[in-house]
Amino acid sequence: MGESLYAAEGTTSDYVTTDTNVTGQLTPVLEIQPDDGVGLIIKNAVDVGQKRSGFPIYADLRDSGDNPLPLDTQVAIGYESPTDDSLQVVSIPLSNISSFRKKTIQEQQNRENVDSVKVELKSGRLEIRDIDKAYLLLDSSAQIDHANSEVYIEPDAVEEVDIE
Repeated sequence: MGESLYAAEGTTSDYVTTDTNVTGQLTPVLEIQPDDGVGLIIKNAVDVGQKRSGFPIYADLRDSGDNPLPLDTQVAIGYESPTDDSLQVVSIPLSNISSFRKKTIQEQQNRENVDSVKVELKSGRLEIRDIDKAYLLLDSSAQIDHANSEVYIEPDAVEEVDIE
C-alpha cells in the first residue's frame, strides 16, 4: 500500500501542510514536502477505475460558511524545486469541481465513479525529493476553509522512497 497524503477537517498527514488560496488565481491549498532523506513518487497511472491515466483525488472543498466551493473552481497539481523561479503546473487542470460537489467522498472512491475525480499529470509520474515541494492548487472565487474541507490523494498513487 502507498503513502497516505491528506488534509481533513483541520488535520493533515505527514508531509502535508495547508494554506488558504488567493481568490481568482491558481494558488496552493496543500503543500507536500517529504522529510530529509525521503522522496515521494506520485504515479500518473493507478489501477482503479477504467481510465488508465491519472490518479484520484477525493475531495469535499468548502468555505468558512461550510458551503461547497463554487462549481467553476479549477484544480491542478503544481511542483517547485529549489532551482525553479516559480511553481509549475504539472497536471492538466480540472476545469470545474462538479464531481467533488455531486458525490460524497465515499461515492468518489467507488470504482464506478473514481475516473471522474482523476487528475492527469503531464508526465508519467511526479518525483518529489526532500528539497522539492508539490502542491494542490485551486483557482476559485471563494477561499477554502480547511476546518470544513477534506482532501485525500489515492494512497495507491503515492510511493515513499529513501533518498541516499
